[in-house]
Amino acid sequence: PTAERRVLPASTVVRLAAEAAVLGTCEIFLTGGEPFLRSDIAELVTSCAAAAPTIVLTNGMLFRGARLGWLDACPREGVTLQISVDSATSALHDRHRGLGSHAAALDGIRTALDRGFRVRVAATLGPADHDQELERAGAPDLGHPGDLGGVEAVVGELHGDGLGGGK
Repeated sequence: PTAERRVLPASTVVRLAAEAAVLGTCEIFLTGGEPFLRSDIAELVTSCAAAAPTIVLTNGMLFRGARLGWLDACPREGVTLQISVDSATSALHDRHRGLGSHAAALDGIRTALDRGFRVRVAATLGPADHDQELERAGAPDLGHPGDLGGVEAVVGELHGDGLGGGK
């Protein structure tokens, strides 16, 4: 990438979260890129969760080493980790996100659940994959049946040039 990296300073996020609380914001989403690339992610999540229920959109693949510590430092109350899993099978997910990414995302889900986080799995489906994957979404095989109980599913549909209505 040749574009300069753009990141909101933590002080700005903290200020915006406080303003959001005063304004009665119903929900805050933290996204990126990948929020867990930021070493200050726990400060951001803590500030946002104090203001309103907070959803952190993540690929779930970075929960090891120092980043596992960053995850552990995040509050559980009022926080949902929305982890992207674009197929119930590795073939389609890995085709879109890279070889081994399906297994890594499932490991991230298990790690988050083991640490007491609420997890929501989100999928974005292309037109060619839509019907087959929605059929599987009713009872996805995420590798270890029963291990991922309590996971909420969110499915979005990709229409031509952008994301369409969620299901």
